[in-house]
Formats: sequence, structure tokens, C-alpha cells
Amino acid sequence: MKILGSKFWGEDSAVCVLDFNKKEIFCINTDRVSRIKKDNYDISPILNKFKNSITAPDIIVSPFNTFDGHDTCLENKGTSYYWLNFQKILRNIQKPKYYSDLKKKYSIFEKLYIFFKLVLNPIFFYYFFTWKYLMKKYLDGKLNDSNFHVKYCTRYIKKILSNINIKNSNLIFYDHHTCHAASAYYLSDFYKNKKESFVFTLDQQGDHSFSSLFEFNDLNKTEISRSLTKRAKINKDTHIVSIATIYSLFTKVLGFRENCDEGKVEALAAYGKPDEKTLRDLNEIIYVSNTLKKIKFESNVENFISFFEKKNIDSLLKNLGRENFSSTVQIWLENLVISFLRQALPKDRKVNLCLAGGVVANVILNYKIFENCKINKIYVCPPMGDEGSALGAIFLAAIEKKLDLRWVSKYNMPYWGPSYDQDETLSILQKNKDKVVFKDLNSNWTKEAASKILDNKIIAIFQGKMEFGPRALGNRSILANVTDPDMKIKINTNIKKRPKFQPFCPAVLEEDREDLFLNSYHHKYMATAFLMKDKYRNTYPSAVHIDGTARPQFVEKNDNENLFKILKYLKESLNHGIVINTSFNLHGRSMVMKPQDAIDDFLSCNLDYLYLNGYEIKKI
Repeated sequence: MKILGSKFWGEDSAVCVLDFNKKEIFCINTDRVSRIKKDNYDISPILNKFKNSITAPDIIVSPFNTFDGHDTCLENKGTSYYWLNFQKILRNIQKPKYYSDLKKKYSIFEKLYIFFKLVLNPIFFYYFFTWKYLMKKYLDGKLNDSNFHVKYCTRYIKKILSNINIKNSNLIFYDHHTCHAASAYYLSDFYKNKKESFVFTLDQQGDHSFSSLFEFNDLNKTEISRSLTKRAKINKDTHIVSIATIYSLFTKVLGFRENCDEGKVEALAAYGKPDEKTLRDLNEIIYVSNTLKKIKFESNVENFISFFEKKNIDSLLKNLGRENFSSTVQIWLENLVISFLRQALPKDRKVNLCLAGGVVANVILNYKIFENCKINKIYVCPPMGDEGSALGAIFLAAIEKKLDLRWVSKYNMPYWGPSYDQDETLSILQKNKDKVVFKDLNSNWTKEAASKILDNKIIAIFQGKMEFGPRALGNRSILANVTDPDMKIKINTNIKKRPKFQPFCPAVLEEDREDLFLNSYHHKYMATAFLMKDKYRNTYPSAVHIDGTARPQFVEKNDNENLFKILKYLKESLNHGIVINTSFNLHGRSMVMKPQDAIDDFLSCNLDYLYLNGYEIKKI
């Protein structure tokens, strides 16, 4: 049995394949292939690139609202089908490689081409009017979900799958938030050890909901709470009213890219203080409702519209300043979620808790949940965004088909993407020999890499299978010395080309966790923050944010042997195995996937060395 799961288009579009005969996992996001960070596109680039890994599935599954995900409400764009075709035309014109390429100005000839291709095409009128009407009915919740998807959305899905000769009609949809919940529980040790766990999901929207709470116990699940979305129109824009939407609109007002740069708001928040009046205003938009034993988030559309009218929100930013503005929405998020969980979870005992959904990429939120709720152990799904919901759909199908899922637990790290062998690597290096010099270090590369880090060099490493999810976990990473107090500024300015206030995460030996951090637990995925002990904050200044927190990846030998070796070498000189570990990509580009991507980014910035599948590489 082979099951293909996919979030077919939109931000976080992805493909996941579980082969139950070979006990293998293959998962990858579309933006890893296109290299446009948070690419709002369908999975065609993945299908074209990796068709040999995807062919002949027995079942095809997806979260139900496969078309909307995290992008702006589709009513603003006409229709999903129309918008996707528009994107394809733009790509045929300019073949963009990075996000910045999408923002270029078009020539008069390109504009004429778009005009004739779209506006004069009679199919445009059908989709713009008929489909838009159906889309409005769907978003209003007045159209039967099953009929809408099966009759209309399935056509597009089958069309893109047919490009690689997948003609399987066995296409099954599952509820969006149930998929998120399944992705977290069935990847966790709670399922592996047959222990019960509550699962909390939170994102912008999915199947008319933006949050849910489940209780899982092995193969059984019970839905406890679900918070429904409402819609609001401000000027000509329609918005889903949800916690994530509010945070993303704050992100947009700050001048960052919404649904992409929320981490910048989270980082900036540590420099400010919340405004109490604004907190009260936000609490009148979304609040916790506890009636008739039904605990959920409720929202007030009128208050949402009033708060986010352009003059009001722009004036608020001007009056509060960027830091306090950011701090306010961050504290509001934390307080609101903690209030919900305190009321919804059992009060007589500590519980296990899993987290999934795009909002739980907020590591400070996850830390505050652990600190302020009755939690025994917490598990944050590594692919917490909509890419993970595709994996959750597979898990739900497998449970229905009574397939054994226990083997998935042997993949304790999400290294489920493509890998490249030595022959492929050498071939790429030969093609770039006029730009780089290289030598094969074989297994000695980890010692050399550690030596360069101690010499204050900034290096990149590329090895093994690519990570699935937003975090670089040692296979596509940039590493640097945590003891240099200026290292954060160096990397932000000269490598990442992003705001100076953004922090970096450390990879840390698990054996050093309790010595370095307060009240921590074993966590492998950089998805939650912990407080570093005061006595080490000046010792490892570039691993710690201004609020004393760090977002560590705790490493054991069986997680990533080569990263473990680097940390061990560093420990000989630093007394702890600790290193800056940030994703190997430049600003606006997604994480590098293949060797040529690694060389492109290496040549485009001020990295000192690249260690590529055992080869040490320098610029000429």
C-alpha cells in the first residue's frame, strides 16, 4: 500500500508519500523546489521533479480545504483555479527563481500577452463569474463541502496529477484540523507508547475553523472543541476573522510579508512592552467562550472591522512604536491561548499535549504554554504548518484501512526529503570549478567544520536527506560560533540580509541541556523556546535572544551523527556542545534543496566555507 497525501496548492503546498511495504517516507514542500519562500503555487514543480518517488499511489488523500490554506481569502483573487492559471502564465514569462523575481515590472509586450491569454479567453468568464459565485457560497458555509470539492476542485487536482500519469480516482478528503491533529499525535512518542494526549491546533483557517482540541488515545480520538471562522470585509478586502489573521495583519502593518514573516514580529516583541488598552480592544475581537460545557474561541466581526480600519491601525503603530506594537499582539496571543487551554484541559492532573497548525511555529507561545498550563510533556509537530496536514491525512487514511503506523516512529527526525549521492555532488562541483575550489575530506569533514567554527568562520553544511517542515535541523544548515557577541549581526547583515534584531537558534548536545537551560525537556525540533541560565548568557551571547530565551535543537547521536560529532568537537574547547544553527538560505529564498542550490547561495553571500556531502568548498 502506498498513500499519497498532498496540500495541493497555496502556501505550504506539499507532497507526502508513505510506502507501507517498503516502510519509507518521502515529503517535500513546493517552495523547496521553486526556491520562492512560501510559494503560493500548486504541487506541479514537485510532480515534475520527483515523479519517480511519487508514482503509483493506491490512495490519494488531502486535507479537505486543499485550495485555500493560509493565503488571503480567495474572494480577493477571483478564484483558486483562475489565480493558479494566472500564476502559471507569469511563470512562463519570467520563470522566477526567487520571491524578489515575482515583483519585477512587466514590459508592454508581457502585459499584452497576459491580456490576450487571460481576459480574451472565454474560459476566464466562466471561472471568474460561475466559480467566484460558488466560492462565495462555500466561504459563507452555504454550499455542501463534499459536492463542492468532488465536483469542482477534484478536476484541477486530477489534471495536475495526470501530468505524471497518476490517474487514480480514489481521492479522499479529510477535515483540515483533524489532519493537523493526526499529524501531531501519530508522530509523537505518545502514540508510539500508547499513551493518551490532548492535541491543540491553531491556524488561520481550515474548513470553516481556525482552532480545535482533540483527545487521542492510540487509535481513538474525540473532538472536544472547535472554533469557527467568520468573515469580515474591510474596504474591498475580505478577511477570515481568526487569531492568526490578526497576528498576520499586525505583521503586514509593520511592513513585513504576511503569512511569512510572523517570526519577525515575535522577535521584535521581546524589545517592547504591551499596551493595555490595545490588549483590551483585541480581547473584544476574539475571546474564550465557556457556555454549556463548550469551550471555544468566539469572534466579533464588527469589532474586527473597526479595529483594522486603515486609519486606526496605522495610527496605533505610530503611537505605540514598532516594538510595543509587536509586543502587544504577541502578549495577546499568549494570554488568549493560555486562557483557553486552562479552561479546556483537565484541572485535576497534568496532561500530555501535542501542538500543530501554523500559529504554533511561534516558539515563545509554546514555551509559555508549557510554563503556564498543567502539562506533563509537550510535543510540537515538526511540520506544524499546512504541509503537515498532508501527512496527517495519510495517517487518518491508514487508521481507516487498519494499516500499521508504528514503523513511522523509527523516523525520529523529519529527514524525509531528497538526498544526493557523491557522484551527483561531484558532477555539480565540476560544473562550478571556475567559481569554487573543493577537496574531498570524506569522514573527516566534521572535525574540519568544527575547527573553522572555532576560528570564527561562518560555514554551511549540506548532507543527507532534506528536512521536512520549516526548521533546519543539521542537514541544510548554516553554523557559527555562539561565543562571538557580534555573530548575530554578522549573519543577519552579511549572510541572511534580514533585520538585525532577529535571533538565531542553537543546536545543543542533549547531554548539556539541563546544565544550560531552566525547566527544559527533551525536544529535537527547534519548535519551542527555553530560558538559558543567567550564568551562561554572556558565555554564549549569540545563542540567546534579548529576553534570555533560546530555541534549541537538542541533539543525540542517533538523531544526526555528523551534527553530533561537530558538537562533540566544539565541546572540547567550549565546555558545552553548542553552535548557532540557522537554515541554509538567503532572505526571500527557501531552504536549499539540491547541491546546485547550495552553491548558488554560497556564492551569493559572505559564507566562508561550504561542506557539501563531505567536500570542503571555498570561493575562488
